Amino acid sequence: MFKIERNLLTLTLAALALAAHAQNDNPFGGTGSINSQHEFKREIRNANDTGVEGTEFFKLNYECTWELVRTLATEDKSKQQCENKCNGRKHIKHTDCDLSCDTPCPVHVHRFSFAGHTQYLDKAMREAEKDADNLVYQTGADPHDANWTSYMTRSLSNAKRLSEQLHRYAVNCWNDQPCSIVWRYYGLRRYDFKVTGKLTETGYYMSRGVKTPFAPRNRGTHTKIVAHVWLPEDDPLASFKGLRCKCEPAKVRDGGIGEPPVRDGWVPGLWEGYLLWDDDDTVINDDHVQLTITGVDMNRVHVEVFNDTDKEITVHLGGGLILNPTDDHYQSMTVTVATDIKVGPHQKQGADVRAACTAMNKLEPTSAVQFKLSQTTNPSLADLSAITNASHFRGPADQARIWILTDHVPFNELQKHLLPSPSAGQYLNALYDVSRATGVDIHDGNFKNCFDPALLTATTAKNEAVAWFVEELDRDNPKAFSDLVKGHIGEIRGNFGDKTEDYVYDSVGELTKDLGSCSSMEGRLAGLAVLLQAIPEKDRDKVVAKGGLDSVIVSTQSEDPKEQSQALDVIDQYCHKPSLDQVERLAALGANEEVRQKAAEVAKRLKA
Repeated sequence: MFKIERNLLTLTLAALALAAHAQNDNPFGGTGSINSQHEFKREIRNANDTGVEGTEFFKLNYECTWELVRTLATEDKSKQQCENKCNGRKHIKHTDCDLSCDTPCPVHVHRFSFAGHTQYLDKAMREAEKDADNLVYQTGADPHDANWTSYMTRSLSNAKRLSEQLHRYAVNCWNDQPCSIVWRYYGLRRYDFKVTGKLTETGYYMSRGVKTPFAPRNRGTHTKIVAHVWLPEDDPLASFKGLRCKCEPAKVRDGGIGEPPVRDGWVPGLWEGYLLWDDDDTVINDDHVQLTITGVDMNRVHVEVFNDTDKEITVHLGGGLILNPTDDHYQSMTVTVATDIKVGPHQKQGADVRAACTAMNKLEPTSAVQFKLSQTTNPSLADLSAITNASHFRGPADQARIWILTDHVPFNELQKHLLPSPSAGQYLNALYDVSRATGVDIHDGNFKNCFDPALLTATTAKNEAVAWFVEELDRDNPKAFSDLVKGHIGEIRGNFGDKTEDYVYDSVGELTKDLGSCSSMEGRLAGLAVLLQAIPEKDRDKVVAKGGLDSVIVSTQSEDPKEQSQALDVIDQYCHKPSLDQVERLAALGANEEVRQKAAEVAKRLKA
């Protein structure tokens, strides 16, 4: 039966992709086809519809083209350490150090392994199956009678077996810096498995005993992402470094950002909490070390360290360390930038430490407020502090991330409590960071007010943040989401002017592309409305150049006549000639006569 074999087709395409990756043979795309064994027929009536003039006999060919589309999503699987251990007592200061004072990393070749996996998108698979069936119906044939030959011989179990094969790594030592440890995160990258199906009929026409072959006819195409394929990445997802020199104790750094970054731009901190170590580089826990912590403002605390030992020590305050006030009326704080304080024997040393407040509605700390180190940790705070620690620019977005996590603060409330306030784009980026970096359940009802559709008009948000935001809103309530987008069309249009900045074209192009890719028809209609109403005619070519019409093909392949018609309006008003094939398909196979007539007229204008 066609439906059963179509499902196997969709699943087996994923197996083919994984097999190609494993064999390094065309790993990112391919094409296969299946043919109907059964021959169909179609009676052709004469012009007056008074009798049969002839009969067309035809078979169907379904061609599947697939590709793996690289995304920004990653999943870390293995943390590896390469250490050149300093033996000390050779150089006066660390800047003089070379590898001669170190014991090199004892692991000459770092060997490890892990597997990828595949996540099948069941709803998308069913939709792709339905789209393929509809193409067959439009030929006059019944998909249940198509009796497709078994082109695909691999099964779902084969796809599962291939996805679970180990990827084995053998990496030579990568740390060539003295007195240091370099950590690397290795893991998986997500590829979207995109399938495009094309239906063609071939055959001949019989009339009065004369057989006349006709040219192959394209009966339509459909496109869908049907799986997420997580494949091992050869290069590290991120790396960071720590310096531990016994010649002269050096500052430990929550080091550099890897490229590409782990989880969309953040790297884990080296430590949660604080550590002490002495001049022999030994981690200690000594009751003779006292920390006095007082407030400065909502961005800083002052830490005074008294070292009542006979050795020089270093205190490391790690990102995410929680500081609780002795007076509960004031906000608690969390360290956002890891800080080292070096203190000589029987001496006192102080430093200001960058921090953020974790309780928005309490009083702002002052120099009269004292803090104690919390005995509990919050891994999510450590994750967000790592973003700040790795950033070259620090500002209101750092505090915004913390309050989104701890207070679930919406954008309009944040503006009342934080000066200077982050822009709408910075807030959306911060909300995206909280979702991606911490692993908290962003669908928890507490975060509901953070999802303000007005943020869609933010022109300074990252493209990946906008795409994520559109997907989340569309999934939650498509109809309400569509209405709210349409309600903000005036604000979107207001971003355009006599001298529109390039970032506006980038932002609006990304927004319309993401709306056009929504899984719901309501979301896609909202995207078409933005294209038709929000973008001035003089700016349309630049929006198209930024990908603004890249997703209009999704609406042309809809079954709904309203969506088909609005997609034709967009193509017509933008004179989008790359969509001519889709317009001609609608002229032949549109949902109703009105759509077919409109498509024929649009096609004429595109060809003119």
